[in-house]
Amino acid sequence: MKDTAVWAIGIGVILIIAWGLLTSFRFIAIVPGIPILVRGAMFALFIGLTLCIILVVWERIREQ
Repeated sequence: MKDTAVWAIGIGVILIIAWGLLTSFRFIAIVPGIPILVRGAMFALFIGLTLCIILVVWERIREQ
């Protein structure tokens, strides 16, 4: 159970960082040399992390 909490906190921190990157999407769009593929990969990573944290929380709720 403690492991799950640690993972949830870690994923939460990563999500905050990913959200920060996504909210500065205009900045990313201005900077040359970042192809659309990289932007797409970042968005996919954000979606993946979101699903991951939802699954962790879901498992934790089911354990209780």
